Amino acid sequence: MVKGTLEKKPLSDKELNALWRKSASVEWASPSNIVDAARIAMGGIDLDPASSGVANEMVQATRYFSLEKPDEAFASKWFGRIWLNPPYGKPSSGVSNAGIWADRLWREFSEGNAQEACLYVKAAIGYKWWDRALSRADSACILWDLPSHENLVDGRKGYSPMGRSVMYYGDHTSEFKEAFSALGWFAHRHDRRGSIS
Repeated sequence: MVKGTLEKKPLSDKELNALWRKSASVEWASPSNIVDAARIAMGGIDLDPASSGVANEMVQATRYFSLEKPDEAFASKWFGRIWLNPPYGKPSSGVSNAGIWADRLWREFSEGNAQEACLYVKAAIGYKWWDRALSRADSACILWDLPSHENLVDGRKGYSPMGRSVMYYGDHTSEFKEAFSALGWFAHRHDRRGSIS
């Protein structure tokens, strides 16, 4: 080290978590390798209900609903093959945004509006919304690495202090597993009423 310069220390987990939570934006872009795997697993993406024009350049959904107009996503029927990376944070109700969006995804899927879906969220084991989403999934990949995300508002790149997961809803679990096989470990549903193994 050159005299008079400071060595930059890596942030602790606690500091990273505080930085992530202080973000001025709930909009963090989906990592391209994760979206690419979802696109391969489902054969394309028809809808991203929580997106923006900038984010959709990478997601390449046929249609998207903008996070600038969140009511549009909740007032519209969802359809086809869905990619969902819900916004982070908690609205004033104190309920997790991810949980609100995951429940809506499940409703659209269970009513037959969505053909297949990939839900990209933190691996929040023990959180009620995450456990509920996992219990409904046909398969799930718990990612080995902490992916890098880009904040679409200020361009910062960062890592979530928590692990990430991709939950799959649909009939093509073998395609999902093949597409995500290099990215993490899996939990699969035996049937809709069965247990995850």
